[in-house]
Amino acid sequence: SSVKSKAEDAESVFKRAQRTFDEAKKRCAELKKQGEEVPDEGEKDISAAGAWKPPGVRAAKDRDAAKAALAKVKPVHEKAQEALQAKEKVAGAIKEKMSAAKQRKQELEESAAAPGKGRAAKVALKRPAASAKGAK
Repeated sequence: SSVKSKAEDAESVFKRAQRTFDEAKKRCAELKKQGEEVPDEGEKDISAAGAWKPPGVRAAKDRDAAKAALAKVKPVHEKAQEALQAKEKVAGAIKEKMSAAKQRKQELEESAAAPGKGRAAKVALKRPAASAKGAK
């Protein structure tokens, strides 16, 4: 269904954004280990927009951009998952009702097919004339 495909799409976009953010954080940690200066999360870059940026600053900008993208995608993902769960809950309830109805139908067919069993057979044994009238 469309809800399921939307949820799957939201899931893949969310996982991609999460992976990008994790890779950016890992890159920043590697550059810090190598001695590069990596600004902390949320620190502003005050250099000119077109100026050359050291690898640590570029990695920090990538990390901050990935974090912002993840923040945008997360609510969409959660909403899609909630919609999918609601749809699956309704579908599960319908399946339960259908299986109960099938079970009831099967029981009725078995009781009608087997002579001497079930309520209809008991009524027929007690009052043969009444069951003959009901059959017409």
